[in-house]
Amino acid sequence: MYKVLIVDDDFPVRVLLKQMIDWEEEGFEIVAEAIDGEEALEKIEFHKPDIAIVDIGMPIMNGVELIKALQERSIACKVIVLSCHDDFQYVHEAMKLGAEEYILKNLVTEERLREVLSQIKQAIQEEKREKQESQQLKRWANRGMWELKQDYLQQILRGISINKLKMEQLIQELSMGISKYNNVLLLLEIDHYEDVLNKLSEEEDQKLFNFSIRNVAEEVLQTVAKGEVLELGGAHIALIIDVENEKSEFAIKEKMNDLAIKLRGSINRYLDIQVSMVITEKSHQLFDLFHLYEKALITMLVKFYEGENHIFCTNNYNNAINHQHMLHVKLLDKRIEQYIKTADRKGIDNLLDDLSDQAIEKGITPNKVIRFWLDMHTILERFSRKYNLDIARLLDGSMAKAIQKSETIHELKHIVMDVVEEMIQYFHNLHGKQVTNESVKEVMYYVGCNYMHDITLSMVADHIQMNMAYLSHLFKQEVGESFVDYLKHIRIDKAKYLLEHTNESINSVASQVGFYDRRYFSKIFKKLEGINPTAYKRKIE
Repeated sequence: MYKVLIVDDDFPVRVLLKQMIDWEEEGFEIVAEAIDGEEALEKIEFHKPDIAIVDIGMPIMNGVELIKALQERSIACKVIVLSCHDDFQYVHEAMKLGAEEYILKNLVTEERLREVLSQIKQAIQEEKREKQESQQLKRWANRGMWELKQDYLQQILRGISINKLKMEQLIQELSMGISKYNNVLLLLEIDHYEDVLNKLSEEEDQKLFNFSIRNVAEEVLQTVAKGEVLELGGAHIALIIDVENEKSEFAIKEKMNDLAIKLRGSINRYLDIQVSMVITEKSHQLFDLFHLYEKALITMLVKFYEGENHIFCTNNYNNAINHQHMLHVKLLDKRIEQYIKTADRKGIDNLLDDLSDQAIEKGITPNKVIRFWLDMHTILERFSRKYNLDIARLLDGSMAKAIQKSETIHELKHIVMDVVEEMIQYFHNLHGKQVTNESVKEVMYYVGCNYMHDITLSMVADHIQMNMAYLSHLFKQEVGESFVDYLKHIRIDKAKYLLEHTNESINSVASQVGFYDRRYFSKIFKKLEGINPTAYKRKIE
């Protein structure tokens, strides 16, 4: 669709033009209207139309003045002039300034409008084709020089020794857009790179994609600073930017942030992918780039915790990642088992949050966190075998693959939470709680998250907006026991876990699982387990 702006101070003329032809059928879209040249200029800058149909005689700013303003701003917009018989001098001037065609208002017809639009559409298409051919020829001519630049710059980033004098000579001979001394490295990583590649089935598609992302990076870089774009293979691209003439560190920071934001926006918009970026500090000699590149790669690991589509600065993340630290959790397998058996969604959610917080606080490398999550996968497999849970479709390797492909810790948490939710449902279905009703599932979820509080069926009924008497009947029918009995079982199961795995007092255990009277807690515990809590604790010691 080619975008069209209609500019005329005469309302009936604007209406006539809009209704004269089926614009969409002809391949055009009217994006806006204006009543004078001044308003038209604002709307042209905002909507960026391909064609403007402009009345030559308007108040404030006439058609000729508008065309001049477009030229001064270097705005590429084809202009069709609307005129009356006595506007010939203006029309002549407009055509000299570059207007494409003119139409007399009193002679405008459907055929004439279609003819003019068709001519301009062909002209736009021809210009685009010529521009593409010109760019292609230029790329072919520059290909050899580009490959040499890539080769030498990659050697620098990878720490391969090159004679300093030779390198400075090459910068000049190959017309490299970098400084001999002061450069900043911007490292770009394509988020979920494997998924992006999977959408590109053919090798040629992948080559076109690599070319497209490099082309966008080069075009954006040219608008902000001198520099070079370097393909590093895989998900990474580097931009080396000349900052030798910048007057202060603040000015460098502002320029780099501006470049990164523009680059991220352009890639999102034109290629429909997300990217994360790292901006380094300034180099003082060419061979500093090797160390800056290493530092940028380490800083990029922060994406695992901060999330994708972000811009990071190496100065803000010194020592954020520690390769020595590990994740440690006591009795992880027993805790996960207990949470599933008691349908304690809040417990598993808190456990995963604690693990995430520990990993962030210690700056543990993403690979170690992923290995730890794979250990959780093994724990879930053991639990499934122990209780004969038929969830092979979840633990057939797809969960492990999803964990290994995760790029952020938030993705890891969601993967485990989704599987645990399925396991809770399977476990309780197998063990006498064949729950299919969504409202009852919601009640069970609510209990799993709030058993430690003073909750009643009335509160739960209000929460899910259902009649209490009906909910009571439905719950017993689905679960096989009353809401009150179900809540007691959940609380006592949780209490047993705390008695087995902590040194908490009986009073503390009682309050943590929702009993605020020790004697009542002991009574319920003995009724369900056959012995009181004190004897149970003594038995397991």
